[in-house]
Amino acid sequence: MSTYFFLIGRPQHGKTTVSKYLSKLRGEPYGSTSDYVYVLLAKRLGTTVEELKQRPKESIRPLMVVEADALCDVTPTGLVDGLVASGVRIIDGIRRRKELQMSVKKLQDQGHTVHVWWISNPRQAEIRDNTAVTAEDAQACIVNDGSFELLYQKIDRMLGDKTRGA
Repeated sequence: MSTYFFLIGRPQHGKTTVSKYLSKLRGEPYGSTSDYVYVLLAKRLGTTVEELKQRPKESIRPLMVVEADALCDVTPTGLVDGLVASGVRIIDGIRRRKELQMSVKKLQDQGHTVHVWWISNPRQAEIRDNTAVTAEDAQACIVNDGSFELLYQKIDRMLGDKTRGA
């Protein structure tokens, strides 16, 4: 069975930075729930993902929240399911508690290991969005309060010898 990492936290606190580093260490793909939302939103607006990504993310965040909420209201694990189906093992951006809990349970019931890490950056201003998960929803917390090198050292310590894909 596979090992999954769910990286949760406030916007722009370093979740994608941690995802990319884990991906490099483990040789596994990473993705953000935002990636999947971009696809859905582009389809609804009749545009391309590339065009949407050229816009400042904060300018379209409200539209993305509405799109993600609409999917998750019907299928709480829909964003995660889409990423998992495409082979992604390292996922960031889960914002809803029910989405997180049901996705973890679904993967564990299939025999997979799931690690949930809260990523926090005390130097980053808080951006208001629909994030309902908190540090209490995570199994571990990483405080992103220094250089990339210090952040990577914290991740290495958390992983111990488990830096290769399972």
